[in-house]
Amino acid sequence: MSEPFNEAGEPRKVLTAEDGASGRLDAWLTGRLEGEFSRNRIKALIEQAPLR
Repeated sequence: MSEPFNEAGEPRKVLTAEDGASGRLDAWLTGRLEGEFSRNRIKALIEQAPLR
């Protein structure tokens, strides 16, 4: 079985939410990624690809 965090040799980040976390995924990711991507960019990426 392949390693899910090394697909296509691209570096990936693993982010986890606290138990009971609520709110919009794009807003949460924007805060966790600390300015690496805009909320609009994150929202577009979420809409483009299935989440695992």
